[in-house]
Amino acid sequence: MQDLTALPPPTSLKDLDTEELKNLLRPIRSTPENRRAHFQNWSGEFKANPLAIFQPENEHQIKLILELCRRESRKFRCFGSGHSPSDLACSDDYMINLDHMSGLIEVDQKAKTMEVWAGTRLKDFNQLSHQHNLSLSVLGSISEQSVGGAISTAIHGCGYDYGCISTYVESLTLILADSSQVTVNESEGQELFKASLCGLGLTGVITRVKLRCEHSFHLEETSYAIPFDVFVKNYDQIARSAEHVRMYWYPQVDQVKVEQLNRTAKPRDQSTWGTLLRDKLMRCFQWYTQPAILLLTKFLPTATDLYMTVCYHLLNKPTISIEDIDEIHMETLEGLIKLETLKRSPKNRINTSASIFNFDCGPPHHTYEGAIPYELTAEALREFRSFLLAENRKAGGGLKMHFPMEIRPVAADNIWLSPSCGQRVTYLGLVQFKAFGMEINEDYKNLFKTFEKILSAKFYLRPHWAKRHSQNFKSLERSYNRSNDNINNFQKFLDVRNQVDPHFRFLNDYIFRHFVKGNHHASGVEDLGHSRII
Repeated sequence: MQDLTALPPPTSLKDLDTEELKNLLRPIRSTPENRRAHFQNWSGEFKANPLAIFQPENEHQIKLILELCRRESRKFRCFGSGHSPSDLACSDDYMINLDHMSGLIEVDQKAKTMEVWAGTRLKDFNQLSHQHNLSLSVLGSISEQSVGGAISTAIHGCGYDYGCISTYVESLTLILADSSQVTVNESEGQELFKASLCGLGLTGVITRVKLRCEHSFHLEETSYAIPFDVFVKNYDQIARSAEHVRMYWYPQVDQVKVEQLNRTAKPRDQSTWGTLLRDKLMRCFQWYTQPAILLLTKFLPTATDLYMTVCYHLLNKPTISIEDIDEIHMETLEGLIKLETLKRSPKNRINTSASIFNFDCGPPHHTYEGAIPYELTAEALREFRSFLLAENRKAGGGLKMHFPMEIRPVAADNIWLSPSCGQRVTYLGLVQFKAFGMEINEDYKNLFKTFEKILSAKFYLRPHWAKRHSQNFKSLERSYNRSNDNINNFQKFLDVRNQVDPHFRFLNDYIFRHFVKGNHHASGVEDLGHSRII
């Protein structure tokens, strides 16, 4: 492995005295030096009061900030849109935001690649790529994240043969902890490249990203509903039944909504006054009516199931619904779906890829998501269903879900810290709503805790790195070293991190909590003074 720490920082930085360094940084500093800055994430749940938030406009300014951190022995974290529902981006020392480093750098039509600044929002990347007749092959539910943040946490979409966003990265440019700059890819700096494709901001500040695209395409979305038992028996076939398949399990009605997305040459649906009105009404319902109703369940918890049942039948139930089936083979299921399609002639959705992949997730909410080995999906779902049924039998109805569980398969990759490293996975996600910024109740914490405990106990859970979780070094080592193909990859990541940041510039509470061996409780990063991540 190349000795990255041997790369010297620019001589000009060494020549600057500290006061001159601070003067150069004042124009991009959010607050005066005698007043702390304030940061909170999108949901408002996670907050920090750093010494300063810097908004650099170029790579040289990032080098200046890191040089200041070195001289003052400060920690440093980078954030984009602040969408991560965790304290991953938080620091009490220095933070930087890359909003002023966004936009297109270069397009290669022949190679179908686009290089952008890391602060570019994915939604802006989607527009830029569309202008050049290009699109990413897969996207998640939203495109509010920055490209750098999406790469650092290996966010995902859905698709049996489609990997996480980071698998589409051709090269990265980073500023390392010593203020040196390096560009890495599969052939140059491969180990740092693999570590940084899901690096959690621990290997350096990503400034430029070159992404591999395909020609712009439309997606056609079809959907149907089937009973839970039929779904889990046929999960593998269902997950492979289209290019992209996402599934939503509604426990209150014991139904799973299956959405199949396939590329199509058909033209996109034309907007009409009717569709525009429907979209406006749905947004009004999501952002105002639904929170108001859920707020009422704070005082009448048992009404949650009734509300979710009504929502499913009035708003979410597909035109095609196969009911009351106990035993069925996949071929029979596909035949029934085709028959129902001919009988009912449902209107499928056709639109640009981003418009189908993305959807309005509503107002700020709480979320938990983790990945488990693909082949264990059915067993894990059955176990969680048993837990929910037991909750329903409790006085008062026990813990309730506000939203269907999202179920999405993702292809395997070779990115060391990616949840899908060395194995195809299924992501399982829960959402619990807030109401106009207020907590409906604190039950979501117990729901998430139990869900995580179930997935950790038997199903080799790997967390969605952008989201809050309680995994520690021991549990992560166990889940990442599950197969022979994956042995030592977790340690390889830590070794690269130790090499490029030996003085722990990029650490914070989140990292200490989850990555320090022997640590089982949250603790301040100041305790790391003489520690080493091993």
